[in-house]
Amino acid sequence: MQRFASEALVNQGAGQLGVAVDECEAGDSSINFLQEARVDTDWVKLKLDTRFNADVVQNLKKAVYAAGQGGKRWFSGGGELSARQASMILDYLVLVELFLRSRKDLAMYRHDLLDCRDQLLMQISRYTEGQPDRATAVVDAVCRRIERQLARA
Repeated sequence: MQRFASEALVNQGAGQLGVAVDECEAGDSSINFLQEARVDTDWVKLKLDTRFNADVVQNLKKAVYAAGQGGKRWFSGGGELSARQASMILDYLVLVELFLRSRKDLAMYRHDLLDCRDQLLMQISRYTEGQPDRATAVVDAVCRRIERQLARA
């Protein structure tokens, strides 16, 4: 049985957020990569101000779908998640979550944004063997942190 004590968010410099987990006993490297991945919050904040149109949405969808392809093994059941790929998936999920939470002007793209979120969550679920909660908790914590920072700015 895997055991995880309280998660403490730790600044990792350069706008990145990492997760420190006490008493972690995880056997799957994919779960570890997702749990410990660094989210590039500087990149997320930069992209959060993106001016949207149909081309931007299509490019976002292509990037989201490509993030999970890892060596063209899309949902094939093969291959391990790399640390780089885990970080990319979480970067995009944080960005999409923030678009959905804070960009009211994107209502016409909501369906596409929800599709992107669903794809990213499906990727996380696949890599965590249906136990995405620890990774999605990291995403939620990063989103709350960025929202607080933006509210103060």
